[in-house]
Amino acid sequence: MFRFIMWFVPVLSVFILSFTYCYALGMDVNIGMGVNIIVGIVFLVIGNYLPKCKQNYTTGIKIPWTLNSTENWNRTNRLAGWLFMAGGILFFLNAFLQWSGMFLIIIGIALLPIIYSFILYKKGM
Repeated sequence: MFRFIMWFVPVLSVFILSFTYCYALGMDVNIGMGVNIIVGIVFLVIGNYLPKCKQNYTTGIKIPWTLNSTENWNRTNRLAGWLFMAGGILFFLNAFLQWSGMFLIIIGIALLPIIYSFILYKKGM
């Protein structure tokens, strides 16, 4: 994950600067499409890495219930990985279709793993 961040930040900077320069030169730039594509890529990469990360205090879904149990950690991060991948695909589609309400997708991606982890905790996992 750290390697991804070290590569992604400079690439993101180049991408954003190119949009800024194009807009400053008077070109018609669709910023919404660019942002949706970037967010989609970020969600896809995070969704790919979440199920693979071991229990730790740095990356992953870090709430008390997941840090308490390895089984809870693995199941919660696996679900979160699928949700992040689905969210990334939805953001890619949104780049071309321009749906409203993508904020609700982000809230769902954030809250569903927490709720799922709590349910697993109550079941004793």
